[in-house]
Amino acid sequence: MINRSTLGVSRSVGRDRQFAISDVLLPISIAVWIVGVRLIRPSPVPLSILPAGSVVVFVAGLGILVVSASLVLARRKFSRHRMALHLGALIMMLYGTAPIVFPEPRFAWVEKHAAITNYIAVHHVLVRSMDIYRIWPGFFALTAWIDKVAGVSSPLVYASWAELFFEIFYAIELAWIFRALPLNERERWLALFLFAGANWIGQDYFSPQGFALVISLGVFGMALHWLKGEQRPWVTKLERRAGRFLGRGRQPLPAPLPQSLPGWNDDSKATVSDPVVHPRWLAIVAVLLTYGVLTFVHELSPYIVAAQLGALVIFGFVRPWWLVVAMLAIAAGFLAPNFNYVNNTYGLTASIGNFFGNLQGPSVNFTRLGSEALLTAKAARVLSIGMWGLAVVGVVQRLRQGRHVVGLALLAFSPLTLLVFLTYGHEGVLRAYLFSLPWTVCLAAYALKPAPEAFWHPRVVFRTASIAVIVVLFLVAFFGEDGSDVMTPADMQASVFLYTRARPGPLMLLNADFPSPIGGNSYEFTSVDSLLGTAYAGITRLSPADIPFVTTEIASYGGGVTAPGYFVVSPSMFAYAEEYGMATAAQCRSFVAAMDRAPGWRIVQPRWCDNLRTRRWPLTHTVLPGNARSKRRDRQYANGPTIIPRSSAPIYPPLAAARGRPSCAVRARDHK
Repeated sequence: MINRSTLGVSRSVGRDRQFAISDVLLPISIAVWIVGVRLIRPSPVPLSILPAGSVVVFVAGLGILVVSASLVLARRKFSRHRMALHLGALIMMLYGTAPIVFPEPRFAWVEKHAAITNYIAVHHVLVRSMDIYRIWPGFFALTAWIDKVAGVSSPLVYASWAELFFEIFYAIELAWIFRALPLNERERWLALFLFAGANWIGQDYFSPQGFALVISLGVFGMALHWLKGEQRPWVTKLERRAGRFLGRGRQPLPAPLPQSLPGWNDDSKATVSDPVVHPRWLAIVAVLLTYGVLTFVHELSPYIVAAQLGALVIFGFVRPWWLVVAMLAIAAGFLAPNFNYVNNTYGLTASIGNFFGNLQGPSVNFTRLGSEALLTAKAARVLSIGMWGLAVVGVVQRLRQGRHVVGLALLAFSPLTLLVFLTYGHEGVLRAYLFSLPWTVCLAAYALKPAPEAFWHPRVVFRTASIAVIVVLFLVAFFGEDGSDVMTPADMQASVFLYTRARPGPLMLLNADFPSPIGGNSYEFTSVDSLLGTAYAGITRLSPADIPFVTTEIASYGGGVTAPGYFVVSPSMFAYAEEYGMATAAQCRSFVAAMDRAPGWRIVQPRWCDNLRTRRWPLTHTVLPGNARSKRRDRQYANGPTIIPRSSAPIYPPLAAARGRPSCAVRARDHK
């Protein structure tokens, strides 16, 4: 057994039953946040998550929480229980607000992921039209199985809460991982607080990448706790020289703590848990099995994890050395059968070596950004650079104090090597930041130096202000595009109406900001490229003159020839097109008005859809290969929609009772 007193563990860390100011400020912040949430009224205006009527109240609740957490960090006797309550409140405020305010999930991609899950649940097969998702279907297959066991009709029942669920899971995993790192109690909790307040990427919605980070953190936790190695002597010499170069690294590096991770837990104030002995072979098997699941879930995450662990292996922090070789063999073996398809479709090898080009973010895909999108991009850039800057300060401070830091620095900055090899649709820099963040916040926490001090001490004031700035930048970077990203009930109503009541046929969207596809039969609709997408570079100005092109393009897929063809527009598409410089709202309205007058096109009305169910399309229709399937579908639709979320009853009124045109117009080209 390890005697904690011999490790210099501060007795000021533990339970504290004494009254503290934070005991009052925490419930006040929660109460103010609740009032702010009740004042929020979603609207189609960008940045609608924080309208003018509630922005002060909402931010005030967060501000009080930040001050209260800083008081806990600065107390003479630190309380991990109080800090845990503050962390839980922060996660709820940042990631629980959107599902409370908005009746629908924030992103259009949620419905697409739900459609894949529904299709697997109904048909138990994968189809080529699922594109890259059919190669990495692990997340969707697992979700379909969970829905079946739990008796849930669709992931849309709970998908809005995925962000909150994933963030809670991340916090639990990181709390375990940080116990293997050179952090004291205050630094660990500050790092957890910073991770929740700086994770602006938005990967934590109902998606494979959100689940992939859960698995990735599990791999890191097992490797750092159970497969720890000895820091190589030449690494220690480099640290000493760097410390002397910085001018203050004159004291020798302390010896590693007994039975702790050599070269990591060197802080005399670090809290070290009692070691749990696991057979090394069992730990290796657990790591490789978990990594195999990760390879089946997401296309990019396995390679970033392998790169980070590979750096640790080279410097001696993790062993055996062949662990990373086995990981890369698993990932490459899974990719090899589909490499040609992925490379031809997404150009994997086209961006190799273009580091500065790969460093550009997703905004480079648009010729012009609106004011809100531009503000969001700038806030995200400042927050990312700021966090990496704090990490660099933490590295310098540890070197100047003669402390080991190479391991954390490798984990924090090795994901940037990804940008040497691929752009990932100009999202490579986002993935690099995401996988860097768990370790960047550790170095940032060390730079902010949480310690027992008076609240008016300059270091405490600076730390409180830094946390507040991080949270404010997060709000803009995370919620800034909700004016176009959030799906409205009108969007969902149009999507459910189309995919559950209309005949399958070629479908074109104005742009990609629409909850499409949705439902278990959605992949029977042939997807045509979005009109304002990158596939049609000639459509630079949306005008009525483009209608013949739309008609011809949909007809080339059989629309209006062997099956009905559809063109979908919605208010969210208008907002998205204007915000990202595709077209103005006036151009969109003019185009839709011209389509109303175009020959062969009509707005789909509920009664028209009812008539469609009685018509028989030719057997040459690729979606209906036989009479039996056509008759089965006629019987299936005889009683209306078949796959609609349970929560949709108060959101989608009966379409038969709808008056006039739907707020989201689905235009169909008749079959002749």
